[in-house]
Amino acid sequence: MLKCIAIVVAALIFPLLSGCVHKYAVPVPQSGANLIPKNSIVYVATPPNGRDDRPRTYEYSGGWTSSAMVQALSNRGIRAVVGAPAKSPSGALGAARVAKAQYMVFPGIVHWSDRATEWSGMPDRITLRVILTEVRSGEVLDNREIRASSRWATFGGDHPQELLPILSEQWAASICQ
Repeated sequence: MLKCIAIVVAALIFPLLSGCVHKYAVPVPQSGANLIPKNSIVYVATPPNGRDDRPRTYEYSGGWTSSAMVQALSNRGIRAVVGAPAKSPSGALGAARVAKAQYMVFPGIVHWSDRATEWSGMPDRITLRVILTEVRSGEVLDNREIRASSRWATFGGDHPQELLPILSEQWAASICQ
């Protein structure tokens, strides 16, 4: 009887505990190899601000995104700089050439959603399309979506930008030597 009660209690508690963690999805690079050597100069473009399905534009989300990417790359020995706002990777590539960077990162915001999770049960979400380009040749070395969502069980105060540091670190770990 005690064993049955323990199983029922565990079955009820596990879903609540699993909602207490943020979720991150960073697929492996297309090439399967680390792409950026240490001491490289990387230009990280500032993408347009993110939007959600309502559609609402989130001010400063583009700047937060590029800053998080620069910090993550810098933590791995890369000389990364925050670039000017750019609407597209091709526009950012010209600015990266002027900056004499070896690589250019364009972290386009596909989806940015700040929800009142504590009331709605809907988590905050970020989806980025990160394009890594070799500046001299213009060759795209990596192009993939990375995403994060907040925990389900929250008492408020979580925001999408708080997901950026870990998401950016995981992405940087996948492409840096």
